[in-house]
Amino acid sequence: KEYGALGKLIKQGEEYREPKEPDVDEYDLDDDQYGINKARYIEDLKDYRKEINEYKRDRPKLYGLIIQYLSEESLDEVKRQDNWEAIDENADPVGLWKLVETTHKVNTISKVATVTKLAARTTYKNRRQGGFESIIAYKERFNAALKAYNDQKNTEIEGVDIAMDFFNGLDNGRYSSFKTEIINGLTAGSIKQPEDLNTMYLLANQWLKTAKSHPTGLATTFNTTLDMQDPQDRSTRSVITVLVELKF
Repeated sequence: KEYGALGKLIKQGEEYREPKEPDVDEYDLDDDQYGINKARYIEDLKDYRKEINEYKRDRPKLYGLIIQYLSEESLDEVKRQDNWEAIDENADPVGLWKLVETTHKVNTISKVATVTKLAARTTYKNRRQGGFESIIAYKERFNAALKAYNDQKNTEIEGVDIAMDFFNGLDNGRYSSFKTEIINGLTAGSIKQPEDLNTMYLLANQWLKTAKSHPTGLATTFNTTLDMQDPQDRSTRSVITVLVELKF
């Protein structure tokens, strides 16, 4: 949301298209007795201008964010490309992301298949939440690392294992108590093993919100039913009930 429609670039990659101005010839204004086609054209033109203004506003912010998360090795490889100077001068996030996708599917410049597979596995296994990073941003980086892992045709990971890998990478400064509660609950059989990444993400996110709402240091037990929906799969919904004892 922070980067508007431009934020789709990261997920869509090569399929992303910049805003396109409405073509007046497609609205058949010559055969428009009641002015309906003209009104549609004007509204579409307004939407386009709004979107293009947001696009221009968000370009340098997203460009800076992509640069921030590139390793030195990856950035050096990108800078070696012929069109780097033009992209950098214009702070063009679309051009930059295309370079990243073309030259660095994973965090290595090697073209040897076994090396890129190893780099993808290492990047995925070493993914950790930063001390000041939101859980949403961490999940997005985790998903990117997982996608690179799968793109390199590494051994498929079960959903429950992906959930636990995400769990393991959560920041210990904020989630150490959550990790202890989950491990103890799984060991005692008092909670159900999260079946996928989205389930674990929602549990961690809900736990942090609950922890922040109980600053008095009192212990509390709550039974919460979470309605979970993967934002990338609108058709899938699952509900679980979790009993957790929180000690603050």
